[in-house]
Amino acid sequence: MDIFHRIDEVYQRTVELQTQIDPAQPALAAALQDLHLVLEELQATHEELAVQNRRLASVQQQLQVEKQRYWDLYNWAPDGYLVTDHQGVIQFANVAIAQLLGVAQEQLSGKPLVLYLPEADRRAFYALLAQLHQTAVANVSLASPWETQLRHRQGGTIDVAIMTSIGLPMAADASTLRWLIRNITEQKRAETEIRQLAFHDALTGLPNRAYFETYLAQAIAQTQRDNTRLAIVFLDLDNFKGINDSLGHWAGDQLLQQVAQRLQNCLRQGDCLVRWGGDEFIFVIIQAMTRQSIEHLCDRILASFALAFPIHQHELHISSSLGIAVYPNHSQDAETLIRYADQALYQAKAHGRNSYCFFEEDRGAHALETFQLEHELHEARNHQEFCLYFQPQVDVVSGAVTAFEALLRWQHPHLGLLAPAAFLGILENNGQIVEIGDWVLQAGIRQATIWHQAGFENIKLAINLSARQLRSPSLVMHVQQCLETAQYDPTLLEFEITETSAITHPQETHTTLQQLAELGITISLDDFGTGYSSLTLVKQLPLQKLKIDRSFVADLSTSPCNQAIIAATMTLAQQLNLQIVVEGVETAEQVPILQQFGLREMQGDWFARPMAAAQVLDFLRQRPTPPHASPP
Repeated sequence: MDIFHRIDEVYQRTVELQTQIDPAQPALAAALQDLHLVLEELQATHEELAVQNRRLASVQQQLQVEKQRYWDLYNWAPDGYLVTDHQGVIQFANVAIAQLLGVAQEQLSGKPLVLYLPEADRRAFYALLAQLHQTAVANVSLASPWETQLRHRQGGTIDVAIMTSIGLPMAADASTLRWLIRNITEQKRAETEIRQLAFHDALTGLPNRAYFETYLAQAIAQTQRDNTRLAIVFLDLDNFKGINDSLGHWAGDQLLQQVAQRLQNCLRQGDCLVRWGGDEFIFVIIQAMTRQSIEHLCDRILASFALAFPIHQHELHISSSLGIAVYPNHSQDAETLIRYADQALYQAKAHGRNSYCFFEEDRGAHALETFQLEHELHEARNHQEFCLYFQPQVDVVSGAVTAFEALLRWQHPHLGLLAPAAFLGILENNGQIVEIGDWVLQAGIRQATIWHQAGFENIKLAINLSARQLRSPSLVMHVQQCLETAQYDPTLLEFEITETSAITHPQETHTTLQQLAELGITISLDDFGTGYSSLTLVKQLPLQKLKIDRSFVADLSTSPCNQAIIAATMTLAQQLNLQIVVEGVETAEQVPILQQFGLREMQGDWFARPMAAAQVLDFLRQRPTPPHASPP
């Protein structure tokens, strides 16, 4: 029986005794009364203690719930949590860290944490413990971030970030360390992928330009320290666009991947290969001590490209051109070296492609001039600096002008009037020739319309088409639109093409020219006799006219061979029902010799030099006596 029940029994007994005491015994009655009061106080205290006990039980229950909640958070937290002593021996470990290490939770207790670190990081771990020990002595709390790796029991490592703190205040030797360990393996993998995307080409896996800028600066610094040399080589695939156009970009992409692999196989360990963009690659040859070693590597690359590239059902053949700049011979500046290598590359292309070329100062100056012109050409159209000149084609029998050939000129603000030879190649290479060609067609038709309205209704307009224009899928549609807009008779329009442009993509060229011929436009083969396959083209293409090249006219009077070629060409044209025009007629003596072969339509400076549009009508109205009789 507990004390409170005993008090209650005594209290009841005093109540009974009070009723039985003799009034003559007042002292005993008073004592019983005092006892009764004490017992009442004790009983009240008992009730108050009972209430407090109930409250305490409720608090204990809440604490138990909170303790379980804390334990669940600690034990089932997604991040690992450890408690160690000041020497790094594990006292408590949650489930997450046990799973991270691949061991049972209960097996971690009593194990040194250092056992689960890679050997390379153990020295850093002991240094951290020493730092934490000093912090505990100084009675300062510390949270120290640290990235390392943990070893899994079954092998492999996990990247982790660790936060360490100390429970204070406590003596240094008795302090415990708390370790919050987060798995950052996926984060590290994502960072690696981001770096890969930022500094590597997605298609080939090679480093990209962003990587190359940093690498080259470091490579030059190392070369300078070692007193050696390095070479920067720019490589560009020849006629790569033709593969994309004919087989599609999927084939081009696969070709670039195979090219990257072959280049890697050719380079030495330590050399850096980068995809610069498009079909351009750049690589650095370290320890390039001699010109012969550089040439040997370039020869090996060209030889590797001689083998076909298998792309599905196709065996593709493609060559490359390479430009080389050497540090420190050509420059000690990274940007300048890259520019010089690029200039040397274009020089290699000018030499016929499938070759390599070292940078040379005089050629570099020419390349710089070309670059400047290319920049200015982009603004020339906006500034209305292009204009057309016209040179007549004359029937020497009647003296009548049969056609005017439109010739593009550039009125350069500083260099004056430039002929096409100065800039046409740049327009062709950068693709502007299509846009400028459209302008030539529109401007030429406007001028020809003025002639016709002035009474010269039968004069044709002859316009040159470049190889890139012939490959443009919108050419025929654009020509139709120009003719319809100007209400221009297509039979009074003539397109001149060269043999070289016609054989680049023969099937596409034939289709395009056939569509133009069906509109009523005359198709003329320019520079006939100087190309690669003249007779084949004459047979295949829908031609109405041949223009004999000026090279057969220059020494006509003293060259029986040239006379024989012209006679044979005339016979061929008659058999194929083709018109013949001979260009480059510059002397009076050439005219009658050409007439002997039956030629009557001629063009050249002897009749008239190319003239501005404003001069054409005056020339037509003041036609002199036919020039074979007397000079104009």
